[in-house]
Amino acid sequence: MSNPTDVDSEPGSERQDGDRRPPEPDLDFWAVFESAPDIYLLLAPDPPRFTMLAANDARLRATETRYEDVIGRPLFEIFPDNPADPEATGVRNLRSSLEEVLRTGLPRRMGLQKYDIRNAHGVFEERYWEPLNAPVFDDDGRLLYLIHRVEDVTERVRASRRLKRLESVAEATARQLTHETEARESVEAVLAMGQIAEAQSEGQSSGARKAFSITAEGTAHLGARKADLESLFERLAAFASARERTDGSPLRRAMQNLRAVIINRFDRDDVAPDSVHQAAAILDEAAQRIEKL
Repeated sequence: MSNPTDVDSEPGSERQDGDRRPPEPDLDFWAVFESAPDIYLLLAPDPPRFTMLAANDARLRATETRYEDVIGRPLFEIFPDNPADPEATGVRNLRSSLEEVLRTGLPRRMGLQKYDIRNAHGVFEERYWEPLNAPVFDDDGRLLYLIHRVEDVTERVRASRRLKRLESVAEATARQLTHETEARESVEAVLAMGQIAEAQSEGQSSGARKAFSITAEGTAHLGARKADLESLFERLAAFASARERTDGSPLRRAMQNLRAVIINRFDRDDVAPDSVHQAAAILDEAAQRIEKL
């Protein structure tokens, strides 16, 4: 890519503003741009078109486009909002950010953006990005280009969603365990309310199993609290039914292990993107297998 600035005839010669230009290195900036690992798109400052002037290889791969299909075309003509998403704000937010860069002459970092992209088959796919828009000036302060740099964070957003769903399951399991505790306390309440006493049986040997019966005081107590007792039995029946369906203890343990592993493994700055993709694939496969149970 050519350098937009004026080059003095001799390295080190004085410029009109009195500053000295250092010798320019013999670099192929076009090769650097095309091979940059980050996703770059070069735009013309010609709103509302924002004509696409150059896109590096990472950009073409991320958007599943070809160079000849995008260069020279208006940005939002090639990358419109997903028509199937009535709440799409990608085009509006990006246009607003680019226009602000034009007004202020300052870079603008955007927050997380949902901006779906058409794949090679023309079908829109859900995508999430973290964009940065910045101006490029010449030596005289004239605006030449706008640089649109993005980071594709789609897998990170999806992994976060999956983790939240798993946490929701864990919370439901915890609530079930709370019901178990309540049921145990209810049984204890039955014993307390019943005021059960050991019954005396004629001819009972010392080694025989003891018999128990409710006392007169217990009968009167339960009669006075009939509604409470019926409610208690309903809770116990509901708990027994839920308990038959599933035992949440193993699931909660597994969820705690998964959460600990994800935090310890991926809450670091040196995590490779391939590792994130592999972990996401494992979670996707696990979710699909659980749905089939």
